[in-house]
Order: sequence, then structure tokens, then C-alpha cells
Amino acid sequence: FGNDLYRIIGVFNGQMKIIYWGPISNPGQFYQNDIQTVFDPNSSNGGHGADGYNDWSQAQLQKILNTTYWNTIDSKYQMMVDQSHIWNIGGVSNVANTRNQFYTAERGNMISSIMNSATWTGKVGLMYPSDYGYATSSANEICDSTTMSDWSNGDANTYCAGTVYNWLANTSYIQWTMTPWTNYEYYLLNPAPNGFIGLFSASLSAGSYVPISKISARPVLYLKSGVKIKDGEGTREKPYELEYETELPNPGNNGTIKVDTSGNERYAGENPNNYVCFGTDAETCSGKQLWRIIGKIDGNLKLISTEYYSEGIAWDTSNNNSWTRPASLNTRLQDNVYNSTTWINSSAQKSWMINNRWKIGRIGSDNDILSDFETPEKNSDFITSNYIGLMTVTDFVYGSNSDECTSTTRLRQSNNACFNSNWIYSKKVFIEWTLTTKSESSIPVYFIRVDDRYIGAEYANYSGGAVRPVIILNSKVKIKNGTGTSSDPYILTK
Repeated sequence: FGNDLYRIIGVFNGQMKIIYWGPISNPGQFYQNDIQTVFDPNSSNGGHGADGYNDWSQAQLQKILNTTYWNTIDSKYQMMVDQSHIWNIGGVSNVANTRNQFYTAERGNMISSIMNSATWTGKVGLMYPSDYGYATSSANEICDSTTMSDWSNGDANTYCAGTVYNWLANTSYIQWTMTPWTNYEYYLLNPAPNGFIGLFSASLSAGSYVPISKISARPVLYLKSGVKIKDGEGTREKPYELEYETELPNPGNNGTIKVDTSGNERYAGENPNNYVCFGTDAETCSGKQLWRIIGKIDGNLKLISTEYYSEGIAWDTSNNNSWTRPASLNTRLQDNVYNSTTWINSSAQKSWMINNRWKIGRIGSDNDILSDFETPEKNSDFITSNYIGLMTVTDFVYGSNSDECTSTTRLRQSNNACFNSNWIYSKKVFIEWTLTTKSESSIPVYFIRVDDRYIGAEYANYSGGAVRPVIILNSKVKIKNGTGTSSDPYILTK
């Protein structure tokens, strides 16, 4: 996988889970091999509290792995990773747990006092105690019944924690996991060199082994469900080779599928096969119930209507660019699209819509290229709003398949290339509103200028902006059939 060797932990809900195993030239190493890796330092050393925090979402190691380590992975392989995976980080209050008890607790709701949630969304995580527990190949009865805190003794040490039987065991290193001991804010449950699961503080100031000379981590990734094994034998000498089948269907001859910097798949080109019926239980559709798929964004299908709600309306009549305040357009779309049977005439499909996965990303004044818009958007938190929104500037730019639309194209320049070969670009209107707003003022909102072909900003109370509704669907919604053309649109199912 890239320039390094990984091993497959297993397949969970259709996704391969892989763990870093060092450079191809020297396999078996940890990330930062021979370094005393801290999960989270104390507040005096840039971390939290007196002994660090056991919350993966706040941990310094999480930040390192999701930046420094992540940036070492070639973009070809980054696109295979589920970059918005929801990781379970539930904890335990009792050290003595069997591997099945750990498995259940990891997916449970117990958290320490400094944690806000038993889940975390991101790219790179660590293994669980249960991953280590189920990596053994023999003596299932012993390994099932013996608590992992006792795996340093007797037959359990031989058959459950021994390197002959357990490929994740390591007799030299303590290995970090993501699983907190919920009685304290700083302890985590980790496999020790002699096999048992013990307590170690996030900053390494206390625990089962103090002082600690060797403790490290192996980054763990969940791959997208479309990643399959193409070739190889799975041995060190002939590792598996992977290939990626896109999650979006074939775009046809007049389109393509592009992958953005977050690994999201997006339809691009002059006229891709991305038409889809939504809002009706019928097997065909037209008008307000004919939509197009922008892409699979953060694990969810994102659709834009083929019909305009309005060809001239203010984003906010009070001239305020806060969408969630709510803006007057936000309220109008909720009332007149979401609650309209002309647009959505299927109660079942209406229940597929979600309202808590919007990303806006407020943009500074010195913006001109794609990354100026994309980076603040992808780094922003998910917000909850109404069920109908708008496209972002990022959505629009990725709709282009022009070779001249590049990462350095000046989007505010007239007649820029990102309007070429772009299915989202519509010549029907003068200005089209987006969801993207300016950060240095509470007034401007970005728009698509149709005639002069550039991205600009306008006062929120400007009444001449056109609007195409955008919706986000539950991650369980899939394409059932159809070819994606306007005459044979995709039909969805859940």
C-alpha cells in the first residue's frame, strides 16, 4: 500500500481494515520505530492535564498520524481510504475483560470524564484491544474465556499472546490502542510485551510499565468498500495488490469521476450519467423530482436539483450571511421544497434525507484558487441546519473536467477554465447562489457568475440570485438500478 507494507486486520461492514507494518524494505517496524511515542503529553508539554488525555479525538498522536503520517501516503492510495470513517472509541471501567467484552465495549457508549463522544470521525486511527485479541490462530476456548489482563500467564500466554500464534503480538514494544479506561482521564488499555492488556497513561507518567523504554503505535486505516484484492498471495514476499472500484456508477462517455483532496468521489465533465429520481416512489421521473448526483461526499450521496427553485431571490433579506441563523432562503427552501409534495412526494424517501452533514467553510478575502475554498470547507465542522441547502464553490469547481481547470486556476478571473466541460454550469441564469460565505464580513455570499464565467461575491440581500436546491442523503441510501441518463435515471434504495 504505497511505499510501505501493511497487513489486513479483517473486513468490517464491507471495509478492509489495515495496519501499518513498516517499509517494504524493512517490514515489522512501528511508525517512529525505536521512539518512545506518547499518546498525549501533559499540558506542560503541549498536551492536556497532568498526565495527558485518553481521548483519541484530542490526543496529540491522533493529530500527528492524521497530518505528518497521512501526508506520506501517495494520493493514489489516499483515495482508497475512508477519510470520514466513524471510529468507535468506547471504553471500559474494568481492566479484566475477555476479547469479546472488549469488542462490545469498544462499540459501546462508556467514555471518560474529558470525552465528549464515544465516536470520532477521521482518517487514521489505532488498533483496538479486540483486534489484538482476535489475531491469535489457535486455542479459541482458552482465548475466549481468559481475561486479557491474564494473558501473560500459562496457556493463555502461549496460545493467545505468543508470537507463534498471534501475529499482532510483540515481545519488545507496548502498543497503543484507542480504548480508554473510563475511571480516569489519562489511562488507556494496551498490549504489553509479555502479552497481557495493561494500563498506561497517555503521557507515560504512570502505568503497568514505568519507566517505559519502548512504546509505539501502528497507524490503522479503513479502506473504502470499493477496494478489492487484485493479485498477490498475502505473504511478505508477494503481498496482496489492491485495486479500487469507484463507489459511484459509470459516468458514461461524456463524464468522469474525480476524487477531491478528502477522497470524495465527484461527477465531472460535460454531461455525466448522474441523473437520479428522488421524491417519488415511481420508477421514472421528471421535473422537480429529477436530480443529479454531485458526488459521494463524506460518505453520503449529495444531490442537486435539475430545476430552479427561483431564478431571482435574496440569500437573506436581512443581509446577513449566516445560513443557520437561519437565512431567509434557508427557511424558504425548507417550507417550499422540503414540505412540498411537488418536489418530494414520497414519505419514505423524505426520511432518507439528513440535515446534520452540511459543511460551509467561511472563506477569507485573499481567495482565488480551489484550495482557498476547499481547505476551509473540508476542515470545518459538520453543521445541522434544515434539510435543503445549496452547492458550495468546491462542488461547482470539481464539476469541471477541463484539463485547463487546475489547482492554480484563478477562480475570480473572468472566463476561467473551470466553467469548461462542467455539467453544473448552467447558462439559464445570470447569477447562482452557493452556500459558501466570506469570513471577514457578515454580509457577502459567493455566487457563480454565469455570463462572465467567474466566482464572485455579493451582498446577501441581493435579490437576483438563482437557486437550485441541494440535499444530502443517509449513508445507507444506495443506487438500485438505472443507467443515470436523463431518460433512464438511477433509482435509489435503502
